[in-house]
Amino acid sequence: MARGRATNAFAPIATLRGTLKPYMISMKTIINLLVAASLAAFAGTAFAQNSATATGTANATIIKPITITANDGKLDFGVIVSTGSGGNVKESGGHDSYSNPSMDPGNDNRGTVQDAVFDVTGEDNAYFEYSSGSFTPALPGGFSLSLSGADNSNAQMGPGGTYTITVGGTLTVPGGASAQSISQGWTETVQYN
Repeated sequence: MARGRATNAFAPIATLRGTLKPYMISMKTIINLLVAASLAAFAGTAFAQNSATATGTANATIIKPITITANDGKLDFGVIVSTGSGGNVKESGGHDSYSNPSMDPGNDNRGTVQDAVFDVTGEDNAYFEYSSGSFTPALPGGFSLSLSGADNSNAQMGPGGTYTITVGGTLTVPGGASAQSISQGWTETVQYN
């Protein structure tokens, strides 16, 4: 075997290490960089959560006020004949019907018979309710009045924002009532619901 110079198998690596040494980073430095990067990422996330925003909007729709007017708010039973036994007179749609036929004065003497009519205005197609209040003044003894069509908890305006309330009723007349004119009023109330 020829004698020559011994070669070091690791020499190229040592040479490479020597060349790269200025560019090599220690493990401690790498760990410090990773910790710093993690802290920076956490701080950025925390900052973003604390400064998030959203936009709200306040809206309102203003509608027409509701009104009621007595077009002809007079519920009229016309002329009634007093009888010994009395009875009920029902007015509906401008016509009277009598529980006691003897109370009917006949067509020529009947006078004006009509529903009470109220006009309501408000927002187009809006829902509302109407109701009748207490009667005033009190009727003479033995007389009583009940209304029909004066109350509705689920009425609806038409497309033009109008509605008509038509009120009929029943008048109870006591037997042997003296000749007299009687009158009783009530309050009709409307409100949106």
